[in-house]
Amino acid sequence: MKTRGFHQSIVLMAVALATVACQNELKEEYNEPKPGEKITMTIRATQGAASQTRTDYEDKLGIADIDNIAVKWEGGSTDGAPVERIKVFGVNANELGYSVDFNSLPSSLSQDGTSISFEGTIDAKSLYFAMYPADNCNYNNDASDPIVYTSFSGQTQDCAKPMAHLKGFDLMVGRAATPGSYDKLTFSHEAAMIRFSLKNVPSTEKITRVSLAAANNKLSSRMYALLAGSSIDELTVEADTEYAPVSSLSLDITNHTPSTEPLKAYMMIPPCDLSNDLLTVTVNTESGNTYTGDLTTAAGTLLKAGLCYTLEPTLTLGKTISLPPATEGSLGNALNNITPTSEQTELAVTGAVNADDITALATFLKATKAENITAIDLSGISGIADVTGFAGCAKLEKVILPDAAEAIGDNAFEGCTALTTVIQNEPMPADAAPATRASISKSIKRIGNSAFKNCTSMTEMFLHADIQSVGNSAFEGCTAMTALIFEGTKATGTGGISLGTGIITGTYPDIKIFLPAITDPAVATAYKTLLEQKPTYYNFAGYGSATTTEEKTNPASYTLIPTVPVETMQFTVKVESGDLKFNIPFPESGVTPAAIMVSWGDGTPAVVVPKGTTLAAGDKFEYTYAAAGTYIITIGSDVTADKQQIPVLNFEQRAGSYNPNKLVSLETPLLNMNCSSLSKAFYSCQKLTTIPGNLFEKNTATTDFSGCFYYCRALQTIPGGLFASNTAATDFNSCFFNCDLLKEIPSELFAKNTEARGFNYCFANCKGLNAIPENLFEKNKAATNFSYCFYNCILLGSIPKELFASNTAATNFSYCFSSCKALTTIPESLFANNTEATNFDQCFADCIALTTIEARLFADNANINIIRCFYGCIALTTISTDLFANNTAIKSFNYCFYDCTALQTIPEGLFANNAEATSFNYCFANCNGLTAIPGNLFEKNKAATDFRNCFQSCRALKEIPGGLFTNNTAATNFSYCFYGCTGLRTIPEGLFAKNAEAINFNSCFYGCTYMMFNPNIFVDPAAAEQDKLNRFIDKDMDFRNCFYQVNLHNNSGTAPALWSYAKGSGNWTTANCFKGCIMSNSEDIKDYSTWGTPKF
Repeated sequence: MKTRGFHQSIVLMAVALATVACQNELKEEYNEPKPGEKITMTIRATQGAASQTRTDYEDKLGIADIDNIAVKWEGGSTDGAPVERIKVFGVNANELGYSVDFNSLPSSLSQDGTSISFEGTIDAKSLYFAMYPADNCNYNNDASDPIVYTSFSGQTQDCAKPMAHLKGFDLMVGRAATPGSYDKLTFSHEAAMIRFSLKNVPSTEKITRVSLAAANNKLSSRMYALLAGSSIDELTVEADTEYAPVSSLSLDITNHTPSTEPLKAYMMIPPCDLSNDLLTVTVNTESGNTYTGDLTTAAGTLLKAGLCYTLEPTLTLGKTISLPPATEGSLGNALNNITPTSEQTELAVTGAVNADDITALATFLKATKAENITAIDLSGISGIADVTGFAGCAKLEKVILPDAAEAIGDNAFEGCTALTTVIQNEPMPADAAPATRASISKSIKRIGNSAFKNCTSMTEMFLHADIQSVGNSAFEGCTAMTALIFEGTKATGTGGISLGTGIITGTYPDIKIFLPAITDPAVATAYKTLLEQKPTYYNFAGYGSATTTEEKTNPASYTLIPTVPVETMQFTVKVESGDLKFNIPFPESGVTPAAIMVSWGDGTPAVVVPKGTTLAAGDKFEYTYAAAGTYIITIGSDVTADKQQIPVLNFEQRAGSYNPNKLVSLETPLLNMNCSSLSKAFYSCQKLTTIPGNLFEKNTATTDFSGCFYYCRALQTIPGGLFASNTAATDFNSCFFNCDLLKEIPSELFAKNTEARGFNYCFANCKGLNAIPENLFEKNKAATNFSYCFYNCILLGSIPKELFASNTAATNFSYCFSSCKALTTIPESLFANNTEATNFDQCFADCIALTTIEARLFADNANINIIRCFYGCIALTTISTDLFANNTAIKSFNYCFYDCTALQTIPEGLFANNAEATSFNYCFANCNGLTAIPGNLFEKNKAATDFRNCFQSCRALKEIPGGLFTNNTAATNFSYCFYGCTGLRTIPEGLFAKNAEAINFNSCFYGCTYMMFNPNIFVDPAAAEQDKLNRFIDKDMDFRNCFYQVNLHNNSGTAPALWSYAKGSGNWTTANCFKGCIMSNSEDIKDYSTWGTPKF
């Protein structure tokens, strides 16, 4: 049996970092190893009686309140499961082969716990080394980098067994003295120990955690053993500062009983250099309070392996409240139980949380009792992948995001007006970002819509290369933001970042966008395009070689990016559940005139369609959203505005997705479509509310805007310069038809459109319009057509007198103000300069509030169509005698005053100058208030042939002047002329005696129930009897219903004996001529089937 001694370095460290060292001899007995042979090791401590332990840190400085530290071996269990275990590594040269756990034997523990035996099987190798504790030793057998490492994270001290946890982290390494020789195997301590004496913590506080932080970030969370050659002397063990540098190490405390005695806490840590450092000890309690104390170290302060360092900081109440680890749904109760002091400004939350917990936290932050809390640390929480819910937390200045968070959700911090810093514990890049700069870590992949909207104190944001998307309006309204820093190099495409719309709207006016070395102008332009505005863009060619965040984000290191000019347009759509599709309303034929980019505004990558791509249903311009919502769509083109940039946009195209119902607003000018017509471009976009003033500035070739905003019922305002760039425009017909909510028209709307000719229906059915600017058409001297221009503008109360003063070429005003129900007056000189105007058909029809008409309204319009001009003006009471005095060429007054129910009189001479008028049908029909007709009304209208329905339903009319039609010898048609004049009492003799050409009296007096018959209605009473009988001889006459139900309220009256008149060769129709009437000569009718049966 060969024996070999083991050397163990054991060191004690006291207050102020003084050190004392001592040693124990550990011995091992073993057989010469052979392949597959078992090796049994016995380890003993042989130091004096006071130290019968394997690890003994004695109090050599005599501090009375610190007990000696004794960690003893524990025996193996009787069922064979190990309690103690070491890991033995077999090595050939510098290749780490494998490791085997050697287990403690159940019966090998000495009575005093100073020795124990281990057993295990391992193949023979060139050399061996061993590590303790086995459970915390891991290895990587990569031939190029074979290492063994131990982690120092996760230490927990149970106050019932205050040193038991040290065995799991008390790293020891056993080395063979020489290769092939096992005479001596030396175990040495590789870790250091910190012992905390925690004074000044109130005796009522239950301690839950102790942390040690070093300002210079020289602490590490693991150690590794590296075999660099073929000798055991080349095995090194050191702190892993490259892989696992940390700013702090922590020790969880369990089963602490509050006491006046200061708690002693023990932590194993890797050796490190803490020269000229600031150490901070932080104590967390169950109440959420923190206590901190600082210690400043001197030059040359090193934490060495095998030494113990006792720290006695002066602890004071800290600014951070650290809540105990939460369980889902418990955070609200925990927050209810704390009341921060004025010194406590930070809150740290750990544990598992859910959405309700986040809501409770946001509510707490807005409460009065939390008014001093300006920072929250969420790095230790789990269960929340998307951070959101803090909108409106106006006092919040700093947020440390959860380590596991993957996204910052929609509206997450909207309106957090004090917020300046949003970071994770491992910011990107690895070195900490400046305190005033928000820095989003690599674990965050998405930033939601409006995530930081209106965070008015945020000055900068650093976004790492792994960010996948930034949502719409993410930083909108961040008025202090002067820099947005992208580490990534792609704006779209595979592996790139997807940028929403409106990201930097309303930020600092001179905001700068910083990008790393981008050599592809298209990529730089994509950033510029998607960010919608045109701030200054900077490129940092040395980004890859920069080592700190300060270098990488220093504006002085950047140069201006050269970019090609690319323009975009934007509009907003709203899609709802059940209909999530939207199609860019391009044609379904032809090809794209340029490379076109579309960003759908939902965070998905933009679509790029090459130039010359065929347009067709189902192409890349059709899209289905994943969820209902409002989205800003961005369309970009790779050619400049002097060329066609996109196909013609028209919302009547690709209508299968009901596009018109989804357009909400137009945000920017349309790209150049190089088209002459934008007719019905936004037809029936009923939810469109907003259009920009420069909407058409790039489409200078467009001449036709007819129906452009037809039926845009939600549109309330029109920008003044909307058509300012469209100087060649000629057609504005129906342009704003049915814009129900439009209230006013800017005076300069058509000021630049001097070639415009058509305005018919331009503002028809604009039911909210209440005024018209006087100079609206001042520059449109070429305009000819204003028909229906303001039709049914029901709130329009007045018309500017100079409205058409410059439109000397205008010919058509038909229906121009028809159905303007609030219109009360018409300016006398409204049409004074429109001498070419010929058509006023229904110009003021159904203006139900109009009471008077000025005498010279048409004084300068000689040859005009006046049909239905005042049709339905039910409030009209007065007509000027000279209204038509200058309109000598008028041919027809049909329906001119139809349904003017308030009209009581007609001025004599109204038609005196209208000698060429031929037709008066329905002229005064339904004038229910008319009581009298001037006898000379038609005296000068000798050419008149048609009086059909002329006074139909004039129910207040009681008599007819005897010579009313005396001069109208050419008249042929009096059908329905006095139909329904129920108030008419008498008929003058010879009323139609001079109308020798008249052949149609169908229903002429139908329903005149009070009218007394006169036998000489159609003849001169003085004429010879035979001449009377021959009145209609050889003519084709129509007497149907002529006297139907006449004279029902009189008992006498002789009807004209038409049945006795000579027909000659004439063909007469007489059905129901006298049906139901009362007449004294009814029995003279021999054939009632021909003439109708009177009432007896």
